[in-house]
Amino acid sequence: MPFKTVHATEIPEDHPVKAYQRHFDEHKSAQGVFTGVGFDPLLVGDLLPWLLILDAVPHTNPSQYRYRFVGPKCSDLFGIDYTGKLLGDDLPKVAADKRREEFHAVVETRTPAFSLASIPLSGKEHMQVYRGVFPLAKKDENVIDQLHVIIAPVGESLD
Repeated sequence: MPFKTVHATEIPEDHPVKAYQRHFDEHKSAQGVFTGVGFDPLLVGDLLPWLLILDAVPHTNPSQYRYRFVGPKCSDLFGIDYTGKLLGDDLPKVAADKRREEFHAVVETRTPAFSLASIPLSGKEHMQVYRGVFPLAKKDENVIDQLHVIIAPVGESLD
């Protein structure tokens, strides 16, 4: 299974993606936007190993994203530390294009997206993960300029 969009209700309550969704919902602004001011990494310390933070690269068309932070469990899962790389580096073109499409939809709709996917890297295709992509406005609530992505194996539990 390469990639399947799922509804958040399909993800187990004790999975890291579901935990981050609860955090997102509890800390978004009155306008429904999660802001840089609202993000405190100390409040999600147990989720940081599964977190990817990507910054929108200014003035790029189509939009590009650069990995600012890659949690250690993500690096272990992928076998690559993406820190500082652009989205799409070290990914097959089809997988990179699918992620860009998904990220663009999250930015446009300003709502999280959830999926069940295989790791799109050679030798890792058998690994199934849940993914949650969350929009964040670092400075201006009108501009989604950062994405938080939680990725963890299907059977992962915070308990």
